[in-house]
Amino acid sequence: MIEKTRDYVTVLRQQATQLNELADTLEKDLGCAARPTKPASAPKVSPVELVPVAQAMFSLRRRREKILPPKFLGEPMWDLLLHLFERTANDHPVSITKASYAAHVPPTTALRAISVMENEGYLVRTKPCANSRNVQLKLTDNAMDAMCSYLQSSDPPRLYTEALVRRIG
Repeated sequence: MIEKTRDYVTVLRQQATQLNELADTLEKDLGCAARPTKPASAPKVSPVELVPVAQAMFSLRRRREKILPPKFLGEPMWDLLLHLFERTANDHPVSITKASYAAHVPPTTALRAISVMENEGYLVRTKPCANSRNVQLKLTDNAMDAMCSYLQSSDPPRLYTEALVRRIG
């Protein structure tokens, strides 16, 4: 319970920072005298804290598939990134088969996207054992940093709050 409360407090502080930034922008746009404040830097958020945001985005993508025609929604690489972000943040590498299943694409499509991400330095293939034929995927540190930056900066507060409430509720 204490950990859940800490998570909630962290989210509230982040939202307060966003509201202060919005108020400062409005003051500037309206020509009001801004009150002197020290610049607030966004707190560093760990990948694990951003997992609910990635899960909420992934869930929204699945919901829209139920409403819109599939040909309107083709972004398998983004689905793979969201899924791999969640798994890597929780230190659970994922197999190619499970990654393709999570992205709702055929294995050949997933393999093409995986090759592109690997060539760009966004993911690595690992083997749990030296003689294992099973290949596991996980995002690189640079990819995790990029995803954290995106999820933290593009997260609408409502989406984050809903994800957090589902997580701690």
